[in-house]
Amino acid sequence: MAGAFLLVALAVQPAGAAPRVLPLDEAVHDPDLMAFRLLLQEAVEARDLDFVLAQLDPAIITGHDGRHGIDDFRCQWRVEEAAPELWPVLGRLLGLGRALRTQPHRL
Repeated sequence: MAGAFLLVALAVQPAGAAPRVLPLDEAVHDPDLMAFRLLLQEAVEARDLDFVLAQLDPAIITGHDGRHGIDDFRCQWRVEEAAPELWPVLGRLLGLGRALRTQPHRL
């Protein structure tokens, strides 16, 4: 079914136009996730660093160089600066939605 929809969507694209893949949001099927996402969105809007940090795993991996933990997260995202990059990036990520995956992804 999804494959047929994709073929139809590609067929109606203007000639020469690159196909657009829009974010899929299936989070509406998970009330707990929806409630948490709303709290996180409110925290992002309020720039509530304490709330965001409290949600992180203490051993969060912050990069490919082996850094991990809350302190490295704070350093990487420069959360102590007047205008850290964390807020716009996290806001954009939350706007992308969530797709539920029941099987491992394969290319």
